[in-house]
Amino acid sequence: MDDLAVLEVEHHEGVGVLRLSGEIDVSNVDDITGQLASALSGVRRGVIDLSGLQYLDSAGVGMLITVAAEAHARGAPLHIVLPQEAPIERILMIVDLPRLAVFHSSLADALPLP
Repeated sequence: MDDLAVLEVEHHEGVGVLRLSGEIDVSNVDDITGQLASALSGVRRGVIDLSGLQYLDSAGVGMLITVAAEAHARGAPLHIVLPQEAPIERILMIVDLPRLAVFHSSLADALPLP
């Protein structure tokens, strides 16, 4: 992964917690998509913490929609941590990502998952 974005992965009893920080754009979205797919494979539930993400272009939005739609189709909705007034909050609301994923304002609210 390049210096624009950082993905940190933790596992908690079948729950994959993925923390994204920095910037996601067309230059790094393919790498991040692959890393997200690897990190989410085999987990019972997935939580993506976007609180450290400062920038997300349309390629990154598309990536989140795809990952959330795949989880939704499997019957295990993705849980997304996005604090209110985060830099990317408005765009994710405009594309109606909450119809595919469960949103939380903090990681503490997202864990433990039912």
